[in-house]
Amino acid sequence: MLLNIFAKLSGVKVNRMDKLAINQNIKWCFRKVKALGVWFSIRKEEAVMLNYQEKKKKVSKILSCWQRR
Repeated sequence: MLLNIFAKLSGVKVNRMDKLAINQNIKWCFRKVKALGVWFSIRKEEAVMLNYQEKKKKVSKILSCWQRR
């Protein structure tokens, strides 16, 4: 397996579970989810708009701070 080869060569082991814990009360999101600051969605258009709007707001805030100077 590729991950085992990677672990042997690099000395870094990937944290992963071999089996999904079925008895745990896990709530799965079926529409959209945010991971590492990026929105993922089952609809491509929705993901693009969510990510675009969020970045646009951040840039607008930065620019408004610089306009005062």
